[in-house]
Amino acid sequence: MVSLNNGKRFILLSLVSLFAVCWQAALAQDKNWREVSTAELQSKTPTVETDADAEAIFWEVRVDDSSLNELALKHYVRVKIFTERGRERYSKFDIPFTRGMKIKDIAARVIKSDGSMVEIGKQDIFEREIVKANKVKIKAKSFAVPNIEPGVIVEYRYREVIEDAGARGMTLVFQRDIPVQTLSYYYKPYNKKEPNYQSYNFSDTKFVKDEKGFYLAQRTNVPSLKEEPRMPPSDMVRPWMMLQGVTLG
Repeated sequence: MVSLNNGKRFILLSLVSLFAVCWQAALAQDKNWREVSTAELQSKTPTVETDADAEAIFWEVRVDDSSLNELALKHYVRVKIFTERGRERYSKFDIPFTRGMKIKDIAARVIKSDGSMVEIGKQDIFEREIVKANKVKIKAKSFAVPNIEPGVIVEYRYREVIEDAGARGMTLVFQRDIPVQTLSYYYKPYNKKEPNYQSYNFSDTKFVKDEKGFYLAQRTNVPSLKEEPRMPPSDMVRPWMMLQGVTLG
């Protein structure tokens, strides 16, 4: 019987431990992505607007105002591509930010109809300046989407952190420039208070209590906002909310 000396045994145990850590990390990372259904993979026509080039299966934003030091938002969007124009539109992404804002934990992937996936690597994400005027700079975290074509699903998520800020005065838009099957805002007010907000151009959506201190406001089958000649400002047309903050005490 062959026995391992102490040195070889140590190396073997180290490799096993390293493999276990990497495997656990991979599993944890996978859990951050939600399961994609067979119906989503195989769908060939939009649900909300029959002539849409692309459609968001879900568009979710979590607004966490529970900290005194920062305001944190988590974005998670899943889009189905149907046409070449949809492919062109979602072939690259810009996530804008200004001074005092940080964009973190960006992740994106493409899922083909056969279930195979391609993830965007950290090395593929870069920062660039997109606007510079009147001493104001707007930068963006940017990345291109590989292997995108009609029939695929593109999904992305990221975290937005704003230092020394609160949710008071924040605008929540309930209609996008793309049709959305399910549009959700989760809001966690400061000091466990109930949400205080004002609705504009709609009255059928309210915040209701959800889990872990969050409240949920949700709309389904939301058509896209289409710009028209001589159209009034978008905030006079589309539904939106303004968060009013909470009363401390």
